Amino acid sequence: MTAPAGRIGSLGLGAMGELSPRVGGDAVEDGRPALETLGTVLPCGDVGMGQIVKLGNDAMVIGTVALLPEVRERVTGNGMDLDAGRDCAARMPMPAACFEETLLDPAD
Repeated sequence: MTAPAGRIGSLGLGAMGELSPRVGGDAVEDGRPALETLGTVLPCGDVGMGQIVKLGNDAMVIGTVALLPEVRERVTGNGMDLDAGRDCAARMPMPAACFEETLLDPAD
């Protein structure tokens, strides 16, 4: 069984039971009680498939993060207040963590 569950801030989220371990392998049910202490178990098929799903998700997040400086420039370059842009973007169906940590950080 494989069960990747990490993400930014995962230690605290795991302690609160707010992760989503992506589980691959036949032992999903055997490991479910322990994995459910981390959060919602997401069965993904054979051994290793949980990691494949996590890698796909990571690639989507990385691609999004790579575009965030461009988005920030378009927001501010068109005269929108940075905080207003952050508030609007955070309500869209995007990972809010990407916006909070990268999009509008003036240090980027």
